[in-house]
Amino acid sequence: MLFNKTAALCLGAVMMLGGCSENAKVDDNAATQADAAADPKSAIRSAIVARNFGDAARRAKELTETSPGDAEAWLLLARAEALSDNEGAALDALNRAVSAGLAEPNRVLADPAFDAIRDDDRFAAIEERANPSTLTTRARPVASPVVKKREQPEVEISDDYIRAGDVVIKGDL
Repeated sequence: MLFNKTAALCLGAVMMLGGCSENAKVDDNAATQADAAADPKSAIRSAIVARNFGDAARRAKELTETSPGDAEAWLLLARAEALSDNEGAALDALNRAVSAGLAEPNRVLADPAFDAIRDDDRFAAIEERANPSTLTTRARPVASPVVKKREQPEVEISDDYIRAGDVVIKGDL
């Protein structure tokens, strides 16, 4: 009889402790979901760090649907897709991020997450559009006296010197 009471008490204690741990797991899961709802970008970043690229891409797509003008949301989607080897989707999302006004494009486009798509022509076009200051611009001529071509030839060669513009090389040629 004493054995039955002890067994019943132990069984009850085990069930209570087991139930507590399940509730703790449920509470942790609820806290994680609450954090994701409060800051979806953090949840996406956490999924990327955890190498759960599919979940990160799904969450980022949801975020871009609710905030289509958010450049950072498009960037997170581009990172998740690039890390998932979804080249086309990554380039599309990266293009949308630049169109939405991506901040610090030089730093962002240097992200190793984009190494797999960096050689693509579309990536180069997106990079040029994101960094218009790096594009070549037409230089204005510096104020200088006008020299007519007939007054001084561009290149002059003689037996003991060569002159090309302002450069003169003398010697036994």
